[in-house]
Amino acid sequence: MPGTAARPGATKPRPAREILRDNVRDVALDYLALGLDPAKAAFYRQSDLPEVTELAWHHDECVMARQGSVMVAAFHPELTDQPTAHAYFAEMVRKSAGSGSSR
Repeated sequence: MPGTAARPGATKPRPAREILRDNVRDVALDYLALGLDPAKAAFYRQSDLPEVTELAWHHDECVMARQGSVMVAAFHPELTDQPTAHAYFAEMVRKSAGSGSSR
């Protein structure tokens, strides 16, 4: 067809694995450019830790997560008006007590 030219790769979408790899590399390079010292920091993708469940997000950042019987938060849920975090934790304790699990 006159006047149209196919760009290389324009007709075939990039695989998600390739896009993820490129995005992770770009983020790592950004952190290094900002001065992150790789000798003093650990950098990992959440997908490298599939047993971690992300529970809450704020401005595109994970602020609460769970791994097994451990729950962590980057904020103080007791200082909010929402009982959601405490209710979730209480349910974790109830289920753990009911299963006879110590961990």
